[in-house]
Amino acid sequence: MKILKLNKTHLKILYPIYVFNEQKGYLTKDGLEALLKGDIADDTLKNIPSYGTLISIKGRQLASLLNALCRYGYLRLFYFENDDNKYYAITEKGKVEALKFIDKASKLTAKTKRPKTPVLYRFINK
Repeated sequence: MKILKLNKTHLKILYPIYVFNEQKGYLTKDGLEALLKGDIADDTLKNIPSYGTLISIKGRQLASLLNALCRYGYLRLFYFENDDNKYYAITEKGKVEALKFIDKASKLTAKTKRPKTPVLYRFINK
C-alpha cells in the first residue's frame, strides 16, 4: 500500500479541520477554501495559524488535495440529514499529523494579495 507523504500544504488543510472538529464544527470544501484564502471576515477564525496562508489555491486543487487526504485515511467525508453538502471530519491518523503542525505553525504568516490597479492610460515619450 502506498503512503502519502504529507507536505506543508496538506498540514495547512488538516489543521483547520482539526480545530473545527474539536469545537464540534465541520467544514465544507468552500468554507475551507475561504479560510485558507483569508476571505472570511470573522476575527475568531483569524487565530487559526493556517488562515490566509494559501491565497492562490484554486477549488480544483483543493478538491484533489482533500480527496487524497480522504483516500489515505487522514480525513473522512460525511453528510448531514437533509443537507447535500459534503463535510470533512478528521480521523485519528489525521489528528496525529495535525498536532505535529502546531510545532511548525509559528513559522507561518498570513499572506495578502496586492490590489491590482487598473491601467488607465500610458504616455509615450518621443
